[in-house]
Amino acid sequence: MQTNFEVVAPQGAGCHFLRYWGSVGLELIEDTVQEVGYSTIKHFENNPFLPDGFKGKQHIYVSPDTNEYISRVKNISMRHPFEFIFVQKNPPFEGKRIFVHCVEEDTKKFCIDLYFAKKKEWDENEIADWTGTEMGYYVAMKPHTLTQHIKHDMACNDAVIKRFTKLDPNNTIVLDYKKFFIDGNKTHIDEIASFFGFENTNKTYELIKTYNKKNWEVYESNSLH
Repeated sequence: MQTNFEVVAPQGAGCHFLRYWGSVGLELIEDTVQEVGYSTIKHFENNPFLPDGFKGKQHIYVSPDTNEYISRVKNISMRHPFEFIFVQKNPPFEGKRIFVHCVEEDTKKFCIDLYFAKKKEWDENEIADWTGTEMGYYVAMKPHTLTQHIKHDMACNDAVIKRFTKLDPNNTIVLDYKKFFIDGNKTHIDEIASFFGFENTNKTYELIKTYNKKNWEVYESNSLH
């Protein structure tokens, strides 16, 4: 029986890419990625999941201009940390969870700046109220900027990681964003691959290196930093 996985990551921390990477490593899909325009990415952004019992083709989309991935795959779902605090504390799930952790302040800033470099039409200082929205807070929260929203998601992540590493340590692993993506730390990547249940090969390692290289190109071309 195929193990189910869930990637839990703050916005801007590579959640969709990790779903793709894990699916390739587990040989659930081929490593073929379909290049699409930004409008297609936006179309599937709020609908990344396949329906239960889906038997059609799984798709991996990427916008070559922004290196933004959309992974519509089975067996590897995704959530944002704030959902475990403001939506449902312990949602039903049978499987293993991978928590993406941006530890250092520089890493958090990189992920936030990269997020807005990819979301070309969004203003990091735009103020919004997510209370009662489908992907927002189910308790009253005062309106805040998109940057504050992501920082809040990262703060929630710290608390959620502490909870699940104690609650279900055998089915929980913490992926250090800097080690995994920026540093390309092979020992850490091997550890994450092993948790998924596959061996990190040159193929899966190169996928990470290529993804990170393109992220830096997008980041450096952006005027935010």
